[in-house]
Amino acid sequence: MLLRWTGIPDARILGDADGLPANTQLAADMRGRAEHCLRKLNRIAKGDEAEPFGWDAASAARLDEVCDRILLTRPDAGTIEQASAEIGSYLGELIVRNSASWWVYDADAEAAGVVTVWRHRFFPHSRVGKRLAHGRRQPHIPFLLALASTHSLRVFYETIVSGRMPPDAKITPRDAP
Repeated sequence: MLLRWTGIPDARILGDADGLPANTQLAADMRGRAEHCLRKLNRIAKGDEAEPFGWDAASAARLDEVCDRILLTRPDAGTIEQASAEIGSYLGELIVRNSASWWVYDADAEAAGVVTVWRHRFFPHSRVGKRLAHGRRQPHIPFLLALASTHSLRVFYETIVSGRMPPDAKITPRDAP
């Protein structure tokens, strides 16, 4: 079965007085997109007679397989963008539900992100986009480093939820909203 990523719910977010999305509105929008993605993943899992997806770490670990299946279809840029929006919302909501974190709008990045109590900000949509654009490995790095550096969504999830950052992680602390 080919994966088709269409029909993303309306992504418009009403802004606050500054024209920026209010975090409560953003969180509700991301939850809605995540639930939409979850329903889609479960329809696919049911057709494949696989375990259903849910809101647990095991479901996050299976997202790399979902990306691999999408890549087998040789998706165009539009499909990658749609899949990044849907899967990124689901991945972000998994992080929010399983760690001390919440959705925020980052005005500098002009993107939705997840911020932790440790004041680290992460961008799940961007991570999924990189995973779909580059596969599992980062481009342009030597072979031995490629074994340790990946765009793995499982590693991304586990790193954030555990709060244990790799020593080479590039982290920009920000004030909590």
